Amino acid sequence: MTDWNPHNILKYGNERIRPALDLMGRINLDSAEIIYDLGVEPEP
Repeated sequence: MTDWNPHNILKYGNERIRPALDLMGRINLDSAEIIYDLGVEPEP
């Protein structure tokens, strides 16, 4: 098993984010009271 490398997340970033963006597009933000960000990103 290899060590987890947060920079590998960006390798297929577009493919990984598309389902989330599709789902987010269906959310009515006018009625949202709280929004949680559960994402993981490598540090700059």
